[in-house]
Amino acid sequence: MEDIYKAIYKSFEILNFEDNWDDEGAKKISRINFINALIFLLNIIRIVGENSIPLYLTAGPDGSVDLCTTRTKVGFLMNFSEKRTVCYGINYETGDEIKFEIQPGIVKPDYDLIKWIKTNLVI
Repeated sequence: MEDIYKAIYKSFEILNFEDNWDDEGAKKISRINFINALIFLLNIIRIVGENSIPLYLTAGPDGSVDLCTTRTKVGFLMNFSEKRTVCYGINYETGDEIKFEIQPGIVKPDYDLIKWIKTNLVI
């Protein structure tokens, strides 16, 4: 597994994407969305443990930023945009699921998300 801090460092590249970075009309990545996603991820790392979570940041639709997992047995996507932050996760083996929406700018994970991450994502 790639070190989480290398993945974070690499994710800064998406801030260099210009409009139409995917040749399909995608918008430039919002710095505010990136910062919110980064702080959220750093808070997860602080609470759960730094190298135990296979998460990374990537470009999402319409200037948003996605927080995703590299695990194949678990699907996890958290999308940070100016309008809202949505999360969906599922453990394909157990069926354990999490789904929620929060207001933009909320950067502290709640207890239920941390519990789900510890149960389903921590390696």
